[in-house]
Amino acid sequence: TVSGLLKTVVNGCCRNSKHSLNVLDIGCGLGFDAIVFANIGGCHVHAIDAVPQFLTFCKQNLQRMESQTQTTEHAHALDIHLLRCDFTQMLNNDTLSKHKYDILWNNASLMHLPKTECNQWLSDIHSLCTGETVFGSIFYAGSNEEQSG
Repeated sequence: TVSGLLKTVVNGCCRNSKHSLNVLDIGCGLGFDAIVFANIGGCHVHAIDAVPQFLTFCKQNLQRMESQTQTTEHAHALDIHLLRCDFTQMLNNDTLSKHKYDILWNNASLMHLPKTECNQWLSDIHSLCTGETVFGSIFYAGSNEEQSG
């Protein structure tokens, strides 16, 4: 499962880290991965998406999750910060550019980046990385490509 994969990534990063992990969830969508990161490792998460409706749904899911945890002995606020931002704006965003991330994560969001821009974008995001950043990406295969090029 994706949740199991995220736990493996966090556990692997935690072995080498003496601080809470900084995670950038690129194209967070409904926020499920960001919530898992914040829950399993006490990670500081920046969750970005270019689609305002997705950020609204993400915020609702975050609020729902926090209200559910308030009724348990494990109550804590999830450290997730939502930002409206697309791929091309990431490096110019004041909040993001001030951080170095231990984990860069995307779950099928890079398919929205034009193929002609992928190499340059991957090179550019290096400025957001620590010396040991893990870049995790999930891709889905199919014949109905949204973009050509």
